[in-house]
Amino acid sequence: PAKRTKKTAEAYAKARWYKKKHIQRENLLYEASLPTLCNIIEHTQETVDCVLIVGHNPWLTALINYCGYALDNLPTWGVIVFDYTGDFRGNFEQKKCVFVKQYFPKEVEWQ
Repeated sequence: PAKRTKKTAEAYAKARWYKKKHIQRENLLYEASLPTLCNIIEHTQETVDCVLIVGHNPWLTALINYCGYALDNLPTWGVIVFDYTGDFRGNFEQKKCVFVKQYFPKEVEWQ
């Protein structure tokens, strides 16, 4: 339901050459709790092999910390990348999250 979040997802998709049709809006993400986020991830369609969650704090930081990466606050436009070492459908587990990379706005060189 957040217009700015939708625009962010569309901008990211365009920058990464993803098609807008692959963006799925999930109203439950707005002010979601950690259990709700895990439930959404667990119920991702079988045809999906990569999940990108665009949203707001504090719940994104809570999810990042749940996945084992200690972070006080995810900054605006911040991105944390995890690899998941199993099938997250039906049983999203903290111990299977592997930190890959972080991208924070202050670290990006703008052209």
